[in-house]
Amino acid sequence: MRPKVLQTVGNPSTLMPSIEPQLQVKVNYLPSPLSEAASAVDSPPMPPATKTPAKPTTAAPERSLVQRMEALQRANEIRTKRATLKRDLKAGKVSIHDLLLEPPEYVHSAKVFDLLLAVPKYGRVKVNKVLQLCRISPSKTIGGLSPRQRTELVSMLRR
Repeated sequence: MRPKVLQTVGNPSTLMPSIEPQLQVKVNYLPSPLSEAASAVDSPPMPPATKTPAKPTTAAPERSLVQRMEALQRANEIRTKRATLKRDLKAGKVSIHDLLLEPPEYVHSAKVFDLLLAVPKYGRVKVNKVLQLCRISPSKTIGGLSPRQRTELVSMLRR
């Protein structure tokens, strides 16, 4: 392989000639028996997987700035009330039994697991054990508890 010298245009004292190598590549293609067999098959095109029409995707309607700010304010109020409730549970000012039997509105979407962790002497292991005995998922919310689950959980916590 010989380098090819390119001539430069302009003032020869300021520009240096550049060297570009020449490269030769040979590609050998050997057809495989599979590629020959695939081209020999004459079959009709495959039908679509499903014959039901695609459902149009509809996005949720856009919210105005005022609606978003109101939702943010409500969410912040709920977070503040829950934080206060957890502090009161930790201090013993609020009973978990009353809270589970008659939960306020702002607690309905809170996880049972998170509220039980706020109770003194209840850590992750004990809370998981109690929830498992009562057949309650750790991701269950207070508002999603059935009456059976509520009474069984309260009776377990009173022991």
